[in-house]
Amino acid sequence: MIEVKVPELSESVSEAVLLDWQKNPGDAVHEGDVLMSVETDKIVLEVYAPCDELRNTHKTVGNSVTSSELLASIDDSAKPTSEPIKSTTTTKKRSSLHD
Repeated sequence: MIEVKVPELSESVSEAVLLDWQKNPGDAVHEGDVLMSVETDKIVLEVYAPCDELRNTHKTVGNSVTSSELLASIDDSAKPTSEPIKSTTTTKKRSSLHD
């Protein structure tokens, strides 16, 4: 099993919030697929699958999470498929009408 953890947050940010899950437990995932998004007060980070099948999720939407906290488990023994990897940028800045 491969553990999927919260990306390292900056020193000035102590926690983030799990915004959404793009995949559900048991879904086949491919390396590079977006699994979930986490949000800090300044940025939204997309967390990508390192490989194969999503086995377990350890947090629910709305939970506060910290750097390196376990979010999900991936089954690295699942058979790969021939679908191409689809990925975009790993982060996107949140816009605000009040900025």
